[in-house]
Amino acid sequence: MQVNALLQNRYRVLRPVGRGGMGTVYEAIDMRLNSTVALKETLLTDPISRRAFEREAQLLARLRHPALPKVIDHFSENDRQFLVMEFIAGDDLATLMEKRGGRFPPEEILRWMLRWGDQLLDALDYLHKQNPPVFHRDVKPQNLKLSPRGDIILLDFGLAKGGITGMATLPGQPGALGFTPNYSPLEQIRGAEPDPRSDLYSLAATLYHMATGTRPVDALTRAAALLNEQPDPLLPANHYNAHISQEIAALLHQTLSPNVDDRPPSAVAMRRALYDARRAQGISTGPLNVSDLPPTQPTQVVASVAVANTASRRAPTDTLTTRHVASPPTGYLSDSAPPVPPAPVAPIELPGTLVRTISTGSPVLSMALTPDGRILVTGNDQGELKFWLLADGSLIHTLKAHQDGILRLAYLPFGGLLMSGSEDKTARLWLAEPQHAEVTELYQVLPGYPVEALAISANGQRLAVGGWSDMVALHRFRDERLDLENEIYTGIMHCLAFSADGRLLAGGGYETTVGLWNVEQSNQINTLRGHSNVVQAVAFSPQGDVLASGGGDRDVLIWQVSDGRVLDRLQGHRNVIRALTFSADGELLASASEDRTVCVWRIRDTSLLHTLDGHTGGVTSVVFTPDQQYVITGSRDTKFRIWKV
Repeated sequence: MQVNALLQNRYRVLRPVGRGGMGTVYEAIDMRLNSTVALKETLLTDPISRRAFEREAQLLARLRHPALPKVIDHFSENDRQFLVMEFIAGDDLATLMEKRGGRFPPEEILRWMLRWGDQLLDALDYLHKQNPPVFHRDVKPQNLKLSPRGDIILLDFGLAKGGITGMATLPGQPGALGFTPNYSPLEQIRGAEPDPRSDLYSLAATLYHMATGTRPVDALTRAAALLNEQPDPLLPANHYNAHISQEIAALLHQTLSPNVDDRPPSAVAMRRALYDARRAQGISTGPLNVSDLPPTQPTQVVASVAVANTASRRAPTDTLTTRHVASPPTGYLSDSAPPVPPAPVAPIELPGTLVRTISTGSPVLSMALTPDGRILVTGNDQGELKFWLLADGSLIHTLKAHQDGILRLAYLPFGGLLMSGSEDKTARLWLAEPQHAEVTELYQVLPGYPVEALAISANGQRLAVGGWSDMVALHRFRDERLDLENEIYTGIMHCLAFSADGRLLAGGGYETTVGLWNVEQSNQINTLRGHSNVVQAVAFSPQGDVLASGGGDRDVLIWQVSDGRVLDRLQGHRNVIRALTFSADGELLASASEDRTVCVWRIRDTSLLHTLDGHTGGVTSVVFTPDQQYVITGSRDTKFRIWKV
């Protein structure tokens, strides 16, 4: 389909993101909900396939699991079939491995592989227990993506039993479903009926590949070797990665058995076995909810390479058997109550990943961080200030500060002084010592209009207040009070920012321009023209030579302050930009948008480093921590999130 094609008068196509034998997947915009979706088109259009497609859509629409994308809609248009699903941004695990030279770091991947294995087994258990059961049939690195927090998402139900490819056959193999050789068991290649243990084989093959950096030998090659009484060419995982224990390697090898009956009997059994093997190695991946797993019957574990029967126990031509060569470790698959999982450890913090999510209970409209970076303040639509200790995400104080939503917050660089601006037409100065449960109001500004714009100079001497008025009020701080110093004619202002030296004030608003004013002389020195819609956010670089602005046209403009020249136009958002902030060294710029994302840009080459995607509501505010290692984002979805950047 062409870019910008509009389907159902609702879904606008952005770009193709994947293509296979059965169809194409596109990234698209749901114009009604203003959200990004995955649009999956199937190429099968005969009546039987169309009915199968409808059954798949109805089946998948009922599924709800954290490791599965949500199905939103399905429809036909111009004799073409489409499935609309939640869009999962980012690279798949296969691509992530390729970018790292074909493998993950051997010493680091184990914790992540075990965490992802547990999550996928929980998802497979959920699928297999549906009525009718759902068998994925194509678990592989290419169908796995990571959420911003590092959790695994299982994509692409194209091979799901009863799904749209249920009628597809491979050339020369009547009745056989499509398969991916290195990850598919022998029974699937032969076109047999699906079995829960077939998905377990594919999962084990995927975990093996991630843990070792080596694709497992395909099932047909192994079958040929075993039938010819040759050694199994599949080597244990710990042959390639010494950080993998004998127990974990043995479990993977057992689950990769060519004989379906030698594998763990269910996803629950394999999940319990993986937990026990992980515990035996003393690895913590965080809480795994193992206490929810029912006990399973003890089974044998293959502790080394499976071998064919000897001549004295020759296997029939079509039968593959394996010989167990070690006893299970003590307590393996015990019927007793599972032990308490070890204390969770901090996740591996890769750049661009989500570190923590905190629910605030109300939409976050504004945020400010104390100068030392220890306490975050959020303002919500109920007029409440909430103070959060970042070290553990705990709420330490709540204050009903305004009668309406708090649109702007800003800390002074000294003395624990905090300014808040609200829709209730007031701006208030607070002495905030929330750890001692004390937040005292010191002063109140009554501008007579909702305070949408609030800025404090870097030296803490001046405050600028603006909003739905033709004037911006300039105040000076003196002895913990505010004195009105001047008023500047500006027009309606949605955002304000001081330059680092406090001499310039920038503002954007309804006029679609960015104004620059000399604070001392209270006169406008430049009008920056380049936006095509309302300006909602402005920010000076710490050096003061560069200004960033953004708003309704979805672009971030980078300006040379000295002459008002546009240095660059950053394009990455799909909705209104609400907030902009520079890192303390001026190297990074973060932009927050109603498209539910935050973009982190590197200023020296204006490259997009990260797209922080995880909020389910528009992002209204963003701040860097003082050490520049993290970005904190606040959203209408009632949460703030901490990201490693």
